[in-house]
Parts: sequence; structure tokens; C-alpha cells
Amino acid sequence: MLRSLVGSEMCIRDRFTTTLVRLVRVVRATLVNPSPPSIQSRTCFNLMGGGKGKGKGKGKGKGKGKGKGKGKGKGKGKGQPREKNVWVERPNVKEEDVGITKFMSPELVGINGILKARYTDFLVNEVRLDDQTVVHMTNTNLPPEQNQDVEQEQEEQLDPEPGLTAIEAKIGKDAMEQVRELLENAAKMVAAKAASRAERKAKWEAHEAEREAAAAGEAMVVEAAAGEVEAAAGEVEAVPMESDEAPANQTSSVPEKKLPEESVTVVGMYGGENLGMDSDLQTLLPASDDKMLRADTHKLIREFFGSWLDTDTVVNNEADTKHVRVFARKVGRRGKRKRSTVWPDDRGNFLRFTLYKENCDTIEAISAICGKLQVSSKVFGYAGTKDRRAVTAQEITGFKMEAHRIASLNRNLHFPKIKVGNFGYCDKELRLGDLGGNQFSIVLRQVEVENSAVEAAVQAVASRGFVNYFGLQRFGTSAVPTHAIGLAILKGDLRGAVDLILQPQDYEPKQLLEAKKHYQEHKDASAALELMPHYGAVAETALLRGLSQCNENDFVHAFSLVPRNLKNMYAHAYQSLVWNEMVSTRLDIFGGGTAVEGDLVLQSPPPEEGFVPDEAVNAEVEDTAQAEPDAKRVHASDVKPHVVTAQEAAGGTYPIESVVLPLPGTAVEFPEHEIGARMKSRLESDGVLENVLNGHGIKEFRLSGGYRAMVIRPRDMHHETLYYTDQNQDLSRTDLDQLLGRPPHSALQQEGPLKAVKLQFTLPPSTYATMCLREVMKTSTSASFHHKKCQDLEDKAIGDATPEAAAAEVVAPEAAAPEE
Repeated sequence: MLRSLVGSEMCIRDRFTTTLVRLVRVVRATLVNPSPPSIQSRTCFNLMGGGKGKGKGKGKGKGKGKGKGKGKGKGKGKGQPREKNVWVERPNVKEEDVGITKFMSPELVGINGILKARYTDFLVNEVRLDDQTVVHMTNTNLPPEQNQDVEQEQEEQLDPEPGLTAIEAKIGKDAMEQVRELLENAAKMVAAKAASRAERKAKWEAHEAEREAAAAGEAMVVEAAAGEVEAAAGEVEAVPMESDEAPANQTSSVPEKKLPEESVTVVGMYGGENLGMDSDLQTLLPASDDKMLRADTHKLIREFFGSWLDTDTVVNNEADTKHVRVFARKVGRRGKRKRSTVWPDDRGNFLRFTLYKENCDTIEAISAICGKLQVSSKVFGYAGTKDRRAVTAQEITGFKMEAHRIASLNRNLHFPKIKVGNFGYCDKELRLGDLGGNQFSIVLRQVEVENSAVEAAVQAVASRGFVNYFGLQRFGTSAVPTHAIGLAILKGDLRGAVDLILQPQDYEPKQLLEAKKHYQEHKDASAALELMPHYGAVAETALLRGLSQCNENDFVHAFSLVPRNLKNMYAHAYQSLVWNEMVSTRLDIFGGGTAVEGDLVLQSPPPEEGFVPDEAVNAEVEDTAQAEPDAKRVHASDVKPHVVTAQEAAGGTYPIESVVLPLPGTAVEFPEHEIGARMKSRLESDGVLENVLNGHGIKEFRLSGGYRAMVIRPRDMHHETLYYTDQNQDLSRTDLDQLLGRPPHSALQQEGPLKAVKLQFTLPPSTYATMCLREVMKTSTSASFHHKKCQDLEDKAIGDATPEAAAAEVVAPEAAAPEE
């Protein structure tokens, strides 16, 4: 039946045919080699992207690799897969190696689930600094005035008379007539471009209407075919699999997309070198040797006609004269003039919007946006970077960015995991550290303990808190830990630091590995730089570029080219290592009750707004941000901790949450008990005491330090027990799910063989959610640990699976869900 369906005239187009064939392939693959669904899309460790195939054969077609890939040529392609997000085993740092050893409630049983089995299990929503509200993407609407701007932009009419009168009075009638003619020609150009765009839009809308009608027909076919899929599992060997193409005699009712060619040539490279542009779109005003007159001419043109015309000065070398050239501003692909640089007085200078992203980090998302809009990343500001393997929402500001430009990303950006919304204008730019915290909603899967143990573990963390360690992310994922590089830098051994960063690692991409090996063997920075990949490896590329530009031993210059956040990350990681070790020692010696004599407490906490010590971090990725020179921020030296007295300690005046430990630096004080002495001894044994306390010889590596609370109690912590059947089920409800009206998992399923716990809590800035989860779970938070647990479950599922069970799992994965 399925075979006849594939070859029948009911197949509207070959894409639908390909979908059915692939479905049958999944059934066959499951029967032959059953595997659990947890290794499919959106899972945590085993994702495959597609390769590029080069096609061979007759007729037009797209070649297919093993996965999603685009083929070049005609006919069936033979592409190679491109791996994406594939787990790579590497010698990760262990928690005990970086001082993470203590629990606040070690006597309780942990939940012991699987963390980040799917990236949708980890939701992060930023908390605003000003009003402590949580950032969510709730709409994608433009501000009211923006809707009006977009509608009226093409109909905007310019009254040229005041400007022409001013030009005639200043320069003369001939110049005025030249400018008038140029304005008329520019208006014609804009109108022609707009008409061309309207024509293309009409054709595209007609095409979309036909496509939707065809899709409706496909949906009817899919509905009819759904009942045949189960039977297809038994008939799969009878279906030919040699080609993904539709039968040769099949024709498509959907017309091939054809857009009309550009009807108007786009002009407008500004400057005297562009004298070859169309003569009716530029004019040379009469020659003038009066520099002030030329300056006034430039000013008049730009003041009255700045959104339509621009000017420059050109020199006639033969006649030795200077002219003011007036030319039409550039017209974009959409038939719009380049927008005027005049920003409305009643509008804030910054567009503030919510960035929603899935499975990519903040810097990657901003880079994609900048690439699409063709703007510099310096235009955008944000309070912190969010975890890559998560679904996050945070606020972004864009300097003099119009809402409709950003909103266009929702339909144009070839990055389906990024959405933008909640637009508004403000006067203040977001900067690193300008947040009140982060709200987390985290699902732990495969929980096997009793619900009473879950309740006890959550209540203990809510009441007693957790040790505020720097998480494993702080120390990197390389075989060479970040803090080891930081130690070399703080010692002044920049050569050693460079060698550590450029040390080859077997798990690295081939091109990067070859470049590092070449530098290690030959110390030839220029040749190694030629071997480097074009993307990624930012620090390595910057160092090699710096070494190749000047003396190969000028490591100071080489480090000057490394972005500041990366450069700071190394020394701050060493700071974090020392802090982690000292807080464990403090809890080991004095316990986790109340403050003891000699502890440091902050009686008057520094204002949250703008306080960014050296160790500032947000959510799961370290920002290691320092204040800009002109920022009005509180420096660590302005924070004066109080030393707990013997009387205060005896009376239990200060709870453990009030106790802080310093991050070593030039502007901090140390506890006046054994921990202070041990911290200094640790720095001295590493040979960095002088450089840390008195300042590094290189200003960029000088650490001022800061204070960090030993114990944090999460706010608004609560949990929910979920039951599910399919390991691929999404158990969290993201902002996008809510925007699209998708119901939460608990509304769809109340029972099932598998149990998960969803935790929701809010943490202040510079706090790691994984350390809170560690207290709840009583297990390691390393990615390799949880990957191994996933692998063990998959191996067990493969061993226990039968062909019948696998077929049922693929054909009807939602069969176990109860009716609503």
C-alpha cells in the first residue's frame, strides 16, 4: 500500500515523496538495529548535521548527505555528513581538582537525576536590575509609532522649497536648479525601486498562496498515509530505496519560484572615486576656491536634504578647480533610501528588546544578528552571556536601532533558534553586570528516589542554601585548564602561557590541531597562522597574529590582540581556584553554622546597580567583565568588610550567608583567622603573592579583587514532579511554547513509567546554577558524568529492546499518553 502511495499521483511534489521514504527508512533502521529515541534531535550529545553532496545524473535535483545537507549539481548526491554538536570525550577538570568538595546538607539523599539530557531541560530567564522582574518574550509586536513609520516611509514627501531657497540665496540660481533636477531624478529612482519591490511582493504572495493550497492537499495525503505507516514496517523490504527522487513522469502543481530581475541599478558608493555613477543621479556645482563657501554648501545640502542627498568635494586636476559634488543617497534592495542620521528627539537612543535563543550562546546569537543586519557588534549591549546548551531569554539594547529592522530577523534570519520581541526604546545602554540575577527552570530526568526524598532535598537547599563555588565552566573544557594558564600569566611567564594555549590536543578539529603542532615544532607563527581555521579559536588566532606581526618573542604584544574578556578569563580562573579551595577549608575547619571570629561580613552590601567585581559571571558562562573606564561603578576598594568580633560570634549575630571570602587582589582585605593566612600562603607557594597583592607589571593582568558570599540561598525555590513515557518528550514550557499557545507537559500527561523533577529558582548574579543543582543531586555536575549516564541508559535500552517494541516506539510514540 505504501509503495503504491509513493508512486501514485497523490504525491504533490517530490519533497513529500522524500519524507515518506525517509520515514520508512527510520522504521527499517529501527527494526534492524533498534536504538532509543534519546539520540535524536534536540538531545544532548549525539546530533548529526548534514554534509554537502555533489549530484550526478539527469534532471534537476538536490543531492543528499547523511543528515541535512545541500547537494550541488543534478540528480542524486553523494554527500558526506557534517557532524554537529557531537560529543567529544576529553580530559575534563573534576570538581575535586578545583576545590569543589563540600555540601551544606551532606546527610541527605540526593535526587541523582540526569542534567541537561535535552537542552530544553535548562531554561534561563534574566532578571531585570531596576525592578527585579523576569524577562520573558511575550510578543513580537512593533511599538505603535513604528507601525506608522513603516507604513508611511515610502509615502513620505519632502518639501524642497525651503532648502532650494536657501541654496539660491547662498550659492546662486544655477546651483539651485541643479539640485532641484537631482531631487526629481532621485525621487524617480526611489519610486521605480519601490514599484519593482511591490511587483516582486505581489508575485511572491501569489506563489505563497499556491504553495499553501498545495500544502493543504499534501496534508490530506499525509492524513491518509498515517494509517499505513504501521503496516509499512512489515512491508519495508518491498519498498525501493535507491532514489530520493520522484518518478520521472510525475509533475508538480507548484510553480518554480522565480523572482523578477532588478529593474533599477543600485548606485551609491560615497566619495569622489564614484564619479562613474549615472549622470542623472549626481551633479557638480560650480567651481569654488572659497573653502568656507564649500563648507556652507555641504551643510545646507545635508541639513535640508540629508535623507535624499549627500555631498563630497572633488578636484579637477586639469583645471585645478574644486567642486562640490551632490549625489543621490544609496537605495537598498527594498526600494528605500538610506535612512537619515537624524534620530527623533522624543525617542530614547537605545532600542531595548528581548532575545530568545535555543542551543546557542549569546555571542553567537549577536554575531548572527550583526551578520544579517550588517552592523558592528559594538552597537549591541547586554548584561551577560547565557549558557549555550539551554533555552534562554535576556534583554539586549541596540544603539539607534529601529524596531522594525530588528523585528525583520524573525522572518529573515537563517537561524531558526533565535527570536526577538518585546520592543521598546530607552535612554540607558545595557552593560555587563546590569542584571538582578537569573531565573532557572531545570528538569532532572530519570529520577528514581522517592518523592519524599525529593521534597527533603529541595527544602534543605531552600532553607540552608548551597556552597557558592565557581562551577566547572569557569575552568574550561580543555586538557589544559584555564587556571593553569592564569597562573603562568600571574607569574609573568607569558611565553609559558602562550605555549599552554597553543598546546595541541588530540580531540581538537584537524585544522586547528595541525596549526598548533606546526607552531610547537617550528615556532613559526606566520606559517601556523596560515594553517588556522577561519572561524573559532579566537585566542589562538590572536596570539599567532600578534607573534607574526613583530618579534616572535614579543608576547606582551601578542596578548594585547586577545579580546579582553578572554584575556581576563585566565587570571580570574586562578582567582576562582584559590577561592574554591579556601571556602572548602573554611567550612572544614569552622563548619557551616554562623559567622566565627575573624570572618568577613558585609554589613552594608554594596549597591547592586553597577557593582561588578573582577569575578563577575552570569548564569552558566563566565563574563569575567570589568567596568569600562567611564562607568560609574563601585570598586572593590570602596567596599569595606566588617571583621566579626568574638562577642558577635558567640551571640550568632551573623548567619553563614553573610560571610564573604575575598578573591585575591590589590584592593581586598583578608579574614583575620587561619583562612586569611592560608590564602596568602597559597599565593606565595605558587609564586604570585607579589603580583597579586601589589599589582601585576602589565596593567591588563592586574587584579583588584572582590568579595564573594560563601553560601547562597536561592529565592522562590519550588519543584514539580513530572511523569513521561518517551525520552524525547519536552518536559519544559519555553517562552516560545507559551507564545504559540502550546500546553505544558503536565496538562498532557499525569502518569508514566519515567519520572523527572522540575526545579525553579532564582539566583543573584555571579552565581552558578550547577552548584545549586549539585547540592540537590549530591553528584558531579560535569558534562562527561551526565553524558556517561545517558550512554548507559541508551546501551541498556538497546540491549532490552525488541523489534516489536522498537516498531511500536517509532510508529506511535505517544500511545502511552492518557486522554485529556
